[in-house]
Amino acid sequence: MRLGSPGPILFCQTRIGRHFRPFAIYKLRTMVTDAARLGPPVTAGTDRRVTGVGRFLRKTKLDELPQLWNVLRAT
Repeated sequence: MRLGSPGPILFCQTRIGRHFRPFAIYKLRTMVTDAARLGPPVTAGTDRRVTGVGRFLRKTKLDELPQLWNVLRAT
C-alpha cells in the first residue's frame, strides 16, 4: 500500500474459473511491488516482502475484504 511502499493499492490477478474461463480477481496489495520476482511464490510468517501495513491487513484479515467484491461480481 502507499503507506508501506510505493505502488498501487490493489493487486489484480487472472485466475481460471468455472468452465475454465479466466477472470480477474482483485486483492489489497500487502507485499512490495514485484514480490513474485524477489522471492518464492509462498510467503512464510516473517517474509520480508510483506509491508508493515500489509502485516496489519493480514493479521486483521482486512486483506480478504476485496474477495467479497470478487464473489458478488461473479454472481
